[in-house]
Amino acid sequence: MNSQLNNYMQETTPVTDPIDQHNTNDGVLTAAHFSLEKFCKEAIASNVKGFVKLTELAKTHGINRSYRTLIDLVKKYKTGGLTALKRKEYSGKGDTRSFSDHALRILQKKYIDCLVIRNAYEDMHKELRKIAQSFIDVSTGEEFLIKDNLLHEMTGGTAISIHSTKFVECVYRLPGYDESRINNEKFQVRAGSYKSACRYLSALKENEPALFMNRFGIHDYRNKRQHPMKLSYSHLNPNYYLVGDGKQLDIIVISEDWRRVYRPWLMGWYDMATRRYCYELAVHEDSESIANSLAVAIREWGVPEKVKTDNGSSYTSGRFDEMCKFFNVEQHHATVKLARAKPIESHHNVIDNLCKSSIGYTGGKYVDMPLDTRERIKLALGAQRDAKKYAKLIKENIGFSFTIADPDARLKKSKRRLMHISELNELLSEKFDEYHERTHGGLKKDKLGKQVYNLNCKDELINEYGEKLNSPRGRYQYYVQQGFKPVTADPAIVALYASNFDLRTVQFKTGINLANGEYFDAKLLGVAGKKVLIRYTSPGAMNIYVFTSDELQKISDRKQLTHEIHQGLKFICIAKRQEIIDYDDPRYKDELILQRAEERSLRESLGITKYGAATPYSREAGGRPQDGVAYSNIIQLNPASEMADEIKQAEKEIIANKKPSSNKYKDVDLY
Repeated sequence: MNSQLNNYMQETTPVTDPIDQHNTNDGVLTAAHFSLEKFCKEAIASNVKGFVKLTELAKTHGINRSYRTLIDLVKKYKTGGLTALKRKEYSGKGDTRSFSDHALRILQKKYIDCLVIRNAYEDMHKELRKIAQSFIDVSTGEEFLIKDNLLHEMTGGTAISIHSTKFVECVYRLPGYDESRINNEKFQVRAGSYKSACRYLSALKENEPALFMNRFGIHDYRNKRQHPMKLSYSHLNPNYYLVGDGKQLDIIVISEDWRRVYRPWLMGWYDMATRRYCYELAVHEDSESIANSLAVAIREWGVPEKVKTDNGSSYTSGRFDEMCKFFNVEQHHATVKLARAKPIESHHNVIDNLCKSSIGYTGGKYVDMPLDTRERIKLALGAQRDAKKYAKLIKENIGFSFTIADPDARLKKSKRRLMHISELNELLSEKFDEYHERTHGGLKKDKLGKQVYNLNCKDELINEYGEKLNSPRGRYQYYVQQGFKPVTADPAIVALYASNFDLRTVQFKTGINLANGEYFDAKLLGVAGKKVLIRYTSPGAMNIYVFTSDELQKISDRKQLTHEIHQGLKFICIAKRQEIIDYDDPRYKDELILQRAEERSLRESLGITKYGAATPYSREAGGRPQDGVAYSNIIQLNPASEMADEIKQAEKEIIANKKPSSNKYKDVDLY
């Protein structure tokens, strides 16, 4: 208590006083005083009495006072003359009489903290009760003893009532107050009424923006008080300016290996010129997943000129940062904690609306988790008692991931299970196809979009497109017809530089299994039963890139992959996702022609070698880093490298295989 009192008494923070509204010459004789003297002399000499006569006499001298005031002035002049008519100068002029300086400091500080006068006034009383020993109510004169910040009304040493919310005009007596002492001002603090506090703080309200910034900081001030600017991007070409961000979806899915349940991240890119959106599903928001999502954008749209992202370490360093430097993409970082600095933030609301009717929807900030989702979680957990705990983790966004306990929740044929990650990818693909065809509110409001509704528009192409121009896909097609051409990147470099990677074992018939799909190529038969490293842009991609090496066979987990192992990998092939083909589909005959051609070539090779065993496909590992050259954990590739050339050749073969009509075995009887 004593230390608090000493700190409190030594406070030297200046007090902001209210503006002085009185500007009079108290104690100085003026012309008004001499007019009063003439009035008083005439009233005394003529013995004027009565309300009517006295007020009329005063008006003749230019005095407009009440009858009672005029009588008092005459009496004062009789006893004291002209000196008695002077107003006495108040010694405390300009001071706030109802509040002590210490109380004003606390009141001002509390108001800056909360910006609510009532709360500031009550907090001031609570603060004073921490250091005071007694409380005196000015209106009644009652004195209360203060214990534990509460007011105790004492009678004969016994507390008969306790008050916790008695916030009125009062005097607080501090420890050290002595009634026998003549001057106790240092040990008394006056606190005025609530109305007095309102009058005092009204002057501070004029500077409320500054007070708001002082209390909540620059970030909240920008979001809640600063006027936002409206920008138009219709003059930009598609893919000129992309904004990227990650969002954790409000959906629970099953992982690729059908073992775990988690909430996936959607790493997306937003084209400001057309409002197109492309994405990559990821387990975590890290530099690798961000780079993978940019690889998807480069494959679909081409290489962007500028990208805008957050300021997190995942965006400013690591694989994503090096990828931007490699493709000469100009990076910009959004203002910290300012939602409108990244327009993609508003697009997240569109994503939330797309997911509301999906299986495994967890509910949003103001939406409870659906009963169907709760039942599916209970099935996956295998224990009903744990469902509430995980539902709470989802609601609080702390984290959500657990191993599936009930085998029925893993069965692909089960109708009670959650969605697999590949099924979510298919669902989002359908949803965003619909989104790209819909009219976009932002495009309707920009300069180009307004021309659609202008009857005087003379642009024939805009009139031809009509309202379709204000959809993301229609806007892009408009720019293409205007002559826009995207800047494409070498697919081989994009695939190797920025893509997901994982370890797989090649199966004889099915090839490689990934995300509930099978990927196959004839060259995989040469490494059947061996471990391979696969690279892919997203789960469910049409093609994956396959690599292997002798060192790769010695490890059992992707965490054991080192830079040396990555450098020693050799390219095998590009495996294509196998699809179910209808019997009467022309693609069925095309695939069959290719298989028969492969069999014919094998027979011919066997005939040449006299039925000897074919030499398995192999190549010496290479590509090790040069001595003395610094390198990172990210694979640095040169477009002219041998591996990139092999990938290009494999991609050409895939394109050629799509045209079976040129095959020399096209006329062979297949059956």
